[in-house]
Amino acid sequence: MDIYKKAEYAKQILENPVYSEIISKIEQDIILRWKGSIVKGKEYREELFKEYEALIRIGNVINGIINDAIYAKQKEDEMEALK
Repeated sequence: MDIYKKAEYAKQILENPVYSEIISKIEQDIILRWKGSIVKGKEYREELFKEYEALIRIGNVINGIINDAIYAKQKEDEMEALK
């Protein structure tokens, strides 16, 4: 699959309201569990932090796909301008 098609799919994911709702619900769940984690200890809070980081990483990877396509397009445009 070419970079532009991947970016198109990635953009559709980010703009999908169901995806946004799912990510929001997971984030809210992590926060609620974190608020109640004082009794469960440091290791539990660290696990929640890892979950949160993984959730953020998903968005970062999707955005990275889009940014790669933007960068590739800019480079192509620069090469065309030099011709």
